[in-house]
Amino acid sequence: MRRLLAVLIAAAVPSLLAGCSRGGSSCSENTRKADVLTRAESYYLFQELLPPDLGTIKLSDYATADDLLQYLTAQAQAAGKDRGWSYLMSEDAYNAYFSAGETIGYGFSFLVEGTTPDQHVLVKQVLGGSAADAAGFKRGDEILAVGPTAETEVPVANASDPSSLFSANGLAGVSKAWSVIPRGGGAPVDRTMVSAVYAIDPVPTHWVSGTTGYLQILTFIQPAESELRSVFADFKSQGVQNVVIDLRYNGGGSVYTAMVLADLLGTDLTGDMMLEMQFNANHPGDTSAYPFGYTAPPAASSSTFQRIAFVTTDASASASELVPNVLDAWRTSSTIALVGGRTYGKPVGQEVFTLPDCNTVLFLISFRLVNAVGLTDYYTGLPVTGQGINSNAPLCNAVDDLTHEMDDPLESSTAAAVYFVDNGACPAAAGLHALAPASVRDQMVGAGSGPAARDMPGTF
Repeated sequence: MRRLLAVLIAAAVPSLLAGCSRGGSSCSENTRKADVLTRAESYYLFQELLPPDLGTIKLSDYATADDLLQYLTAQAQAAGKDRGWSYLMSEDAYNAYFSAGETIGYGFSFLVEGTTPDQHVLVKQVLGGSAADAAGFKRGDEILAVGPTAETEVPVANASDPSSLFSANGLAGVSKAWSVIPRGGGAPVDRTMVSAVYAIDPVPTHWVSGTTGYLQILTFIQPAESELRSVFADFKSQGVQNVVIDLRYNGGGSVYTAMVLADLLGTDLTGDMMLEMQFNANHPGDTSAYPFGYTAPPAASSSTFQRIAFVTTDASASASELVPNVLDAWRTSSTIALVGGRTYGKPVGQEVFTLPDCNTVLFLISFRLVNAVGLTDYYTGLPVTGQGINSNAPLCNAVDDLTHEMDDPLESSTAAAVYFVDNGACPAAAGLHALAPASVRDQMVGAGSGPAARDMPGTF
C-alpha cells in the first residue's frame, strides 16, 4: 500500500487503511525488514547519515525490523537529528489513536523533583475518563509507592526509573495499588487502578474571561479538528481578541491537525505562506509550500486575534512547535510569545507508510518543516536566537505550577500567558522552568504505553 503523506494523515487514514489485510500469511519478519530498508533508502530525510554499507546490508543480520531501523538511523540519532522519531507501530494502535483517539493505560503523566534517594514523583497531568481520573488522581499529587497490591508496593523515592514501576506495558486489565499524598498535603491515601482502553479528549477545556480566551490542546489527532473549530466559533461569539494556547505537554501528532489550528489563529493571513515541507533529493517533487487557509477558508465565525501566547515546556514538540513557528514569521514580539519554557526541538516530520499484510506502519523522518522566513532546524527548541534567522516571539519564563490545574487562571504559566496577551510584554519572571538534559527529554518522550506516550510524553 502506498505511503500516507503526514500532512494528510487525518483525512486519509480511515479510507486508505480500510483496504489493508490484517497480518496475512504473506507477512514475515523478513518482509517487514525489506520494506523498512526500501523506504529508508528512498525517503529518509538524512540520506547522508544512512550507514555506508547500505547497499550490502544483509537482512539476516538483524533479528527484527525494529533492530534494522535502529541501525539505519543510528548516525542521525547520534547527531541529534532523529531522537527515536523513526519507529514502527501496529496498524491497529495507529488507527485507534490517530483516528479514534483511543489508547491503553492508566491515564496520567508525571515528573520527578530532586534526586535519589530523596526524589519526589509528582502527577503533572490526569486525562479525563481514564482509570487515574476515576481513582481520584489530581495534578500535584505525590506518588509514594506502587505495586501489584498494597502489600507489595515499592517506594519510588529511590527508583532510578519510576516509569518501569508505572507501566502496564500496553495491556488492559493490569491492576496496581498506589500510595499517594493528595495535592495540598495530608496523610497518604491508598488508591487502586486497573489499566484500560480510554478515549482521549484532545481539547479538554477552554474558557473566556473578558476579551481573553484560553484553550488546552493535549495532542494533535483527528478528533481535535472539529473540537477546535467549535471552540473558535465560541471565541468569536464571545468577542475574544487575545488567546492563550496551552501546549505544555503536547508532543505533537498530525501535521494536518496542527495546520487546522494555525489556520484558526491566522485567519488574517489567508493566502500567505504557512509552511514548506522539504523532502530529500530523491523526491524533489514532494517538496511543497502550504498557505494559510489550506485546511479550510476562513469561516464567518473566525476571529482575528491581536495577541497570542503559547504555554510550552520541554515536552512541547513537533506539531506543538510547528504552530507557533509558522505564526511567528508574521507576528511581532508584542503580539506573540512562548510562556513557560523552551520547547523540545523537533523541526522535522514523519511520513507514515503501511507495510503490506503485516498490521504494521512505519513512521519515518522524511521532511523538514520551514516557516515563511526560512526558520527551521530548531533542534534545541524554540525560540531561536543568534542563528541569523531568529524567532520574533519572546520566551516569558514561568514555572509549571503543580499546585493548580493547568486551566486555572492562578496557575503560574497560565497567569503569565494572560499577562502577556493583556499587556504585550512578559511579566517579571516568577521562576524558570528548567530545560531537562536531552537524554532525559528523549527518555520521557519514549516512556509510557502506546502511541499516546509519544504524542503526550510520558503518559501511562
